[in-house]
Amino acid sequence: MTKLRFTFILFLIIVFLIGIYIVLNTKHDFNKPLYEPITSCPTMLLQRGNTLLMYNSNEPENPNVNPMVFYSLDEYIQFYNEQKQQGNDCPVLYLQQEYDAQNKAVYRVRPSPFELDGGVSKEQQNQMFISLEDYADASRDQPPYNANNFPGFDPHGQYVGVYTELDAIHYSTETDPISDNSMDPNWGGVTHTKKSVDAGKYEGNVVTRPVLSTPKTSFYPSLPSNFQPPVDVL
Repeated sequence: MTKLRFTFILFLIIVFLIGIYIVLNTKHDFNKPLYEPITSCPTMLLQRGNTLLMYNSNEPENPNVNPMVFYSLDEYIQFYNEQKQQGNDCPVLYLQQEYDAQNKAVYRVRPSPFELDGGVSKEQQNQMFISLEDYADASRDQPPYNANNFPGFDPHGQYVGVYTELDAIHYSTETDPISDNSMDPNWGGVTHTKKSVDAGKYEGNVVTRPVLSTPKTSFYPSLPSNFQPPVDVL
């Protein structure tokens, strides 16, 4: 038993010394990037779940080289930043694997892994509404004949998809630091809107019940009377 124990301890010491020797004689270049710089631009980036595959159609396929495999978006971001620092800014076709209503795998073209909004980039969204179109309203045009009229109703939707003056008024609250409109992304919340209403900001927009008659009489509930108090039917 003592001999077996001595042999086991001796084996552990030998393995430990071999490990120290390997560590001391192996050079590690910690400044070396995780991926070798590419000499030719890749052409396609394919995402399947969380895994991203980068293909280069100009080079033959080689395991772990073409395509390059990234097991998370963070790995791809690190690789992307390293290539950008080296001056390699290659445009690639980004495809994302999805499943349709028949549960079949399909590939949808996206702007990039960082923008998945159906092919419309943020720059294009900011430039969508540039020209302001005048809203033709026959109910209020050609003064003084149509003065003080209510705005007309467009039953045919002639200005759908056109940025008009009404759209500019609607989107004007989005530029405020805090908006009263609950449909704006910068909405200040229920309490903020209630304070604006209570302060009289929308005094002219308050809708109340109509007054059907204005009788020249007064009713005092505190005084005795043989008649029943009036009933509010509205």
